[in-house]
Amino acid sequence: MRKFQAGNLDRKIKILQKSKTKDRSGQDLITWSVFHECSAHISINSESSGTEKNQDMGIQEISKLNFLVRHKAGIIPEMIIYYDVVAGDFTPIDFSTVDFETIRDKIYNIKSVSEPPDTRRQWLLIETVFKG
Repeated sequence: MRKFQAGNLDRKIKILQKSKTKDRSGQDLITWSVFHECSAHISINSESSGTEKNQDMGIQEISKLNFLVRHKAGIIPEMIIYYDVVAGDFTPIDFSTVDFETIRDKIYNIKSVSEPPDTRRQWLLIETVFKG
């Protein structure tokens, strides 16, 4: 792996974690909250991006992005990444109440989290999948 420096972390992302609570009637309520806000280096995993045929949704574009971030314990595949390509920075969003359909094009599902070789716990490589 090539050597990375903090200057390569040129995009802002938010890593969100899911919380499950009960509403007033006792029904399960899933909300999202910010686990970690950081800068990242983003690269496209072009060899595994493409299209997928889905019975319900027709043909979907699949993008697989790799996010390289400073090491942070606790990031797991059950989390998601919020990244707004257009804004580049963040518009304040209350993730506990937002309708995710309105920001679906900015959500990347975490597929795997790994430490690149020879980085001595300085970096994490987060592989993601986006279906748009």
